[in-house]
Amino acid sequence: MTMVTEVEPGGKIGFTPATDGTVPTSALLTIANEPGAELPSAGGPGTYLIYLLGIMLIGFAGAGLVMMRRKRKVA
Repeated sequence: MTMVTEVEPGGKIGFTPATDGTVPTSALLTIANEPGAELPSAGGPGTYLIYLLGIMLIGFAGAGLVMMRRKRKVA
């Protein structure tokens, strides 16, 4: 079966049967991978600071729990 493929300026793709009048149930498209605009970088050195602060906060909380347990055992 021969198909006619139409691509409109908005990106909409349409399939039309060319000669035999049947409607296809599937189609195979080959799309070229063309680079577009460069995406902005995300994260950067700011994320490392947040990770470091979070790890330090967890460490201080764990140390605080250990100190509280030791005080309760002594008393």
